Amino acid sequence: MTRISQRELTYFGAVVCLLISIELPAQVGRNENPPIVKRAQRPQFQERDWDGIYFSNLFTDGLVGPRPALQAGPALQAGVVQPLNNSSSVANPNSDNEVANGSALAWNQLISRESVEDEIKRLQQLLAGQVTTATKFKTEYGTVRQSLSMLSLWFAIVANYPEEIRWQEQAGAAQASFARAAANARVASDQAFQYAKARMDDLTQLVRGGSVPFPESASEELDWSAVVDRTSMMVRLDELLTELKQNTANDSAIRENSDRILHQASLVAVMGRVMVQPNMDDADDDDYSKLSEKMTAAAISISQAGQNSDLELVRSTVNRLEQSCNKCHENWR
Repeated sequence: MTRISQRELTYFGAVVCLLISIELPAQVGRNENPPIVKRAQRPQFQERDWDGIYFSNLFTDGLVGPRPALQAGPALQAGVVQPLNNSSSVANPNSDNEVANGSALAWNQLISRESVEDEIKRLQQLLAGQVTTATKFKTEYGTVRQSLSMLSLWFAIVANYPEEIRWQEQAGAAQASFARAAANARVASDQAFQYAKARMDDLTQLVRGGSVPFPESASEELDWSAVVDRTSMMVRLDELLTELKQNTANDSAIRENSDRILHQASLVAVMGRVMVQPNMDDADDDDYSKLSEKMTAAAISISQAGQNSDLELVRSTVNRLEQSCNKCHENWR
């Protein structure tokens, strides 16, 4: 048997210890759980942190100076009430020479597609609350008639809108049907209620995207005197004027309600234009026509002043609009 010396034994023990010291951490590392990585927490922001970074209202705070002149035609942007061809021809409610500009504009230059659709949707919700039971209809048929008459007006606008607009294919039949419903609602009868309720159901289906077989046929030639009565427009104009005065009471109100002001002004412009259509009551009276055209011109100026962020002009033009309405009411109702 070979004898191992004390020196060799000592050397062998040192080598074994060295190998153990190298291997052991590797083994331990493989058996331990991976370290936990701490991630940064999501930052929290307050509304005030955005002040000075983004505009609260792009149109009133971010746009400076007059809008560039646009040429009339199919290239006009569909969603904006369009200004006239150049700044010198902007409708001025104080100038008799400029009054004719309002009557020369196409419907899409007086009101946007979105505003027309929004007004029809508003009337649909209003009518749904008015035509619920025969008993309610017989006590409130006058307000139902007003809603039906205004629906006839707006579908006439849709039918004659010079650009593609929602519900245009069925607008002629819808206009004739709502005009008949309004005529029926002159009396509080069961038949008038049933016809009004059926048209309300048709309108709800149409707004939701359905195709509706309206019972009346579109007129070959539109007679505006049969489309809408002046009393219904006067009631709506009074509502719009009250809303405009509230929304333009001060600079802060104008900034907060800029979109509503443009919408309301465009509705006024359209109704002012409708009032002087052939066969409408007093449309052949020069004084009446002039006041109606001035109302349209004032509404156009409100829209243009709002688009140019001219707050003082917005407010002063609303005052002139009210004066035109009051002067008209002195002789016509």
